[in-house]
Amino acid sequence: MEYKEYRDNRLMESYEKYLRGETFKKVRAIVLCGDKVLLIHDKGKDVVTLPGGGVEEGENVLDAAKRETLEETGCSVEPIMVVDKTSYSVPMSIGDVDFESVREAYFVLCTLKEKGNADGLSGEYEKGRDLFLADINKLKDLHVSSGAIQTIKAFNLAGQKS
Repeated sequence: MEYKEYRDNRLMESYEKYLRGETFKKVRAIVLCGDKVLLIHDKGKDVVTLPGGGVEEGENVLDAAKRETLEETGCSVEPIMVVDKTSYSVPMSIGDVDFESVREAYFVLCTLKEKGNADGLSGEYEKGRDLFLADINKLKDLHVSSGAIQTIKAFNLAGQKS
């Protein structure tokens, strides 16, 4: 599926959820690699983000984090736990119909099982993307709460002691 088709489908899904009064669930995978986290630099938008996307119908957030990470990075991960959840709304429109899509974003701590390299959906990263490792503290720039960052650091520290 091309990214444009995927994006259009997600827009329609957002609108249908709006009409039913439902929340659109999103997931972001915090992939721990030693004392670093895996991030994506989208060259076209010049933004840094965590792997993630929409939670599909019937899918739980842990499985969604695993699937989205594989799709966007090619990396295989083991989801551990949800470390943060935020709610927000996004103004959207279809034609001349404006609406607010209510979202819940789940931040899922994962450990890296196997490195990979995937380009995402065709057209998702129009000008390419780079994967890189960054300090855990970089997560505060990506809307991850300080409490969640402390949980991740404690998990990482406990793993290094065992």
